[in-house]
Amino acid sequence: RANFGRFRTYESALRDLAPHDLSMLHALGIDLTGLAWQVHVQDQPAALMPHSDQTTLTFQGTLKGADLRGSLFLSRIWPLKEQLLIVQGTQGCLVLDDTKPWAEKLWHGIYTTTGDTTGAEPTLQRTPLVVPQGEPLRLECAHFLACLAGAPCRTPGAEGLTVMRAVQTLERNLV
Repeated sequence: RANFGRFRTYESALRDLAPHDLSMLHALGIDLTGLAWQVHVQDQPAALMPHSDQTTLTFQGTLKGADLRGSLFLSRIWPLKEQLLIVQGTQGCLVLDDTKPWAEKLWHGIYTTTGDTTGAEPTLQRTPLVVPQGEPLRLECAHFLACLAGAPCRTPGAEGLTVMRAVQTLERNLV
């Protein structure tokens, strides 16, 4: 998650940007408290940014008995806008690129090779997945109003608490 964003004096990229990606990891069934985290912050000169505005988080753990490793890159000083989530496995990947047009936002890829795989160049068969169209903030506000009227909440407060506790833990482990 990166963009050339507003300069802020009151929060870091970790606190500003990480909750979105941590919430997505949580939604994928990953226990944020069960991961081993390493946090690396690239401080910028105070004249550019008063806080740490570029952070890389790496993690490892297990998910349903499988080895899990990954990283999150967060920046408000990146020259390109990127909102990209890639989940990669031994046979394929799932890619969410939130900067793409609706028809290209989400796709599933399967790796294939022919014959001997030593030195072979794999191919990637892409299958687009349907993402309902809509302006995200408008949909979120409409859902919030529906919850106030009694509809079940897709993201309960307990998830928000889990994500913010993870952010606080990460802030304490700054390298």
